[in-house]
Amino acid sequence: MTAEQGQCLQRIEQWLESGQSGIALINADRGRGKSTCLGLLLKHLQLSLRILVTANSRQTTAQLLRLVPDAEFVAPDRLLLSCPAADLVIIDEAAMLPQSMLRQLHSLYPRLVMATTSGGYEGTGRGFMLRFVAQMEAARLMQLDLEMPVRWCQGDRLEAWLNRTLMLDSEPSVGNALREQLTSCELLLLENPGGAEHLPLLKQVYRLMNAAHYRSRPSDLRMLMENPDLVLIVARSAELVLGAVLLNIEGGLDEALCEEIFLGRRRPRGHLLAQMLTAQAGIRNFAKYRGIRIQRIAVAEACRRQGLGTRLLERARVFGQQNSFAYLGASFALDPTSAGFWQQAQFSLVHVSYGRGKSSGEHSIAVLHPLKPALDAEIQQMQQRIQQQLPIWMTQFLQTMDAAQVVALLRYAGFDAALNKLEQREIDAFARGNKGFELCFVSLQKYVMHCIARSCDQPGTLLIEKAIQNRNWELLECESGAEGRKHLQQRLRGQVEALCKDW
Repeated sequence: MTAEQGQCLQRIEQWLESGQSGIALINADRGRGKSTCLGLLLKHLQLSLRILVTANSRQTTAQLLRLVPDAEFVAPDRLLLSCPAADLVIIDEAAMLPQSMLRQLHSLYPRLVMATTSGGYEGTGRGFMLRFVAQMEAARLMQLDLEMPVRWCQGDRLEAWLNRTLMLDSEPSVGNALREQLTSCELLLLENPGGAEHLPLLKQVYRLMNAAHYRSRPSDLRMLMENPDLVLIVARSAELVLGAVLLNIEGGLDEALCEEIFLGRRRPRGHLLAQMLTAQAGIRNFAKYRGIRIQRIAVAEACRRQGLGTRLLERARVFGQQNSFAYLGASFALDPTSAGFWQQAQFSLVHVSYGRGKSSGEHSIAVLHPLKPALDAEIQQMQQRIQQQLPIWMTQFLQTMDAAQVVALLRYAGFDAALNKLEQREIDAFARGNKGFELCFVSLQKYVMHCIARSCDQPGTLLIEKAIQNRNWELLECESGAEGRKHLQQRLRGQVEALCKDW
């Protein structure tokens, strides 16, 4: 154990002894001994406390498990479904888990010890620090840093070379002076971004995207340099990149290949959105349309919410129209902020993924902006499909979706449901009487989804997790601290009755 690791463990133990709830976060670059630190903590405390270990995979915790082979490892999705009792939960490489999942775990387990890599390609890197950590109350978060490398020497030249080669150094700072020049910054369109003459610009773009997105890999850098189907639009002021959008040209496939995609037999690489909407959203020949997929869009932190992202999308739309593309589209991990941006940009929600993405760990959605009238009918069909099937999806593959994401999805979809008199009476009997939840669920679900989609208010979590997603009663009792199912059902009746009064 290094002196730095020893100090880190001492602070965590003092924090645990104080009885405080919250999160202790060990933050460090690769090779600084984070996982070893977690293993040493577990080894010291496992006789007095029940400690669970979790991570995106068992392989991620290999170093920790080498120190403590008998550690109780539970996959994070199993933790959310079964909620086993524990005094402490340890999460290795926390940035590799979806932030919505981390929030849910924190609601179930009041004390977490987490470690995360602040740079590199593990998980979300700086994005984790900027988003999840920034949302935590200062009093409930103890941040600990490990700076001394234990896997190699301090100032190791190979580490510095890797950071330069893979562009892992931080995003260039953008000051207030440049923020004031946003309206006059130039937009450059590069149809061959990998050319040697663009390398200085490309370095800034990649650092920006690496800092802004949930997961980047070395292969993303290679693709940016050599993929012939990529187009890059860069917002630049005084030689400094303020924002960028990366476009991927896809589609234009023949009918025979479209049929193979629709039947699930083929998945051509480089046509993610085209094949997704053909195979999963039910539009048999969608891949025949030649379109543009927005692969990445990023704006420097200091320049966000000032219209630069919208300007980049508008430039992409003009490029698409000038080159006779049929659509501009995107697929991204669902979160309320992202959904609001694309909805404001007038992109239609056309698909919700059934599984969680490997990169983001979240359910993704697909959005489209038509550039030709021929696509209007297909977009309408996909929107109708979402309206019809979303109630079923909510109790199946979207059942563990975070409550804030459910709200964002319902509002983006503009979910609408007309209730007949029988359904209205059932809702009233549940809210004001003693009619059982299961007897009223179908009516309740439609009504609650409809109300949330058309309201600006923040609904109660219980209303979403039970009345919409129909999550397990026992799990909700554990999560909310309710005194049994009867108490929980009474709280749900009160929330439904309040909803009825508002509507």
